[in-house]
Formats: sequence, C-alpha cells, structure tokens
Amino acid sequence: MPLEKFEDVMRADDTVSPAVEAGQWGRVIDYVNREVLDKPEEY
Repeated sequence: MPLEKFEDVMRADDTVSPAVEAGQWGRVIDYVNREVLDKPEEY
C-alpha cells in the first residue's frame, strides 16, 4: 500500500493541498519533484 501512504502524506502537506485546490498543477508537480521524489525516505 505504498501509494496510499504517499497519498496521505500529500494530502497533509501544507504546500500541496492548497495548490491542488487552486488548480495550480505546475506548482504541485515542481514541488513534488523537488521536495518529495528527490528525497526518498522509503524505497
């Protein structure tokens, strides 16, 4: 269930949630690429 955990983390993120609600998908993608996917804690 790794994707469910990822979803929970993204929903709780203070940067991602407001950007998704505002439809700022470019901002979301950039943030996730820089701050989440580039710094994996679990493989």
